[in-house]
This record gives sequence, C-alpha cells and structure tokens, in this order.
Amino acid sequence: MIDGPCRATLPDGRTLSWVKAEQGMGEGEQQKGADYRDPPEADYGDDYQDMVARVKKLAGLGPLKTVYDPARRVYRNVPVAVQPKR
Repeated sequence: MIDGPCRATLPDGRTLSWVKAEQGMGEGEQQKGADYRDPPEADYGDDYQDMVARVKKLAGLGPLKTVYDPARRVYRNVPVAVQPKR
C-alpha cells in the first residue's frame, strides 16, 4: 500500500494523482451521520402536504362505489364495506 500522495503519468501524457485515505474507519463502517435509514426530512410546502393528507384519507377509505344522489342531483363516491369471508 502506498503511504502518501502519489502521481503517475500515463503513456498518452495524462497524469493521475491520489492521496492516502484517512484512517479511523474500519472496513464496513459508516461515516457518522451517514445513516441511509434516516434520510433528511424535506419540506415541500403546504400545498404538497395538503395533497398528501387528501390521498392518505382516500386510501384509508378503501374501495369506493359511485352512486347517484337524487336530492342533490350529483354523483358521489361512497365507501363500500367489504366483509371478510368466514
């Protein structure tokens, strides 16, 4: 292993150089603060958060069925209760 900075010149005239990496980290260790499981929280703004809340609410309702409401003369989506098989 090379113990310091090194420079090599390739036959086509290009030059490569490198320095020794810092010690203190063993093989397979992560750098402090580089945890892939805890990505930084991003702030996308209130519009995005409102959209996420709306989609989350709709996903929690489960399957929907479109029915006609004659009193209001509009179509509405209503949740369908799915009963588990016995």
